[in-house]
Amino acid sequence: MEKVFVDTDIILDLLGSREPFYKHSANLFSLADQGKIKLYVSSLSFSNLKYLLSKQYSSDQARKKLLKFKTLVNVLAVNDKIV
Repeated sequence: MEKVFVDTDIILDLLGSREPFYKHSANLFSLADQGKIKLYVSSLSFSNLKYLLSKQYSSDQARKKLLKFKTLVNVLAVNDKIV
């Protein structure tokens, strides 16, 4: 199975419905939902996304979007060894 690391901007395209990139990001995450690829994201992405999405949505809506999104991806830790 193909493994793909996803940058925060691509996630923001999906969760923030940013055009003209939304369709491409939705296709990528659909592949993960179908089990065709495995997606990985940095744990730091979640704090950045919460901040950015809270500008577009209420804090509660942003949190709910992130909780639902988390089911599609594998979260990679950032620790001393990784840095």
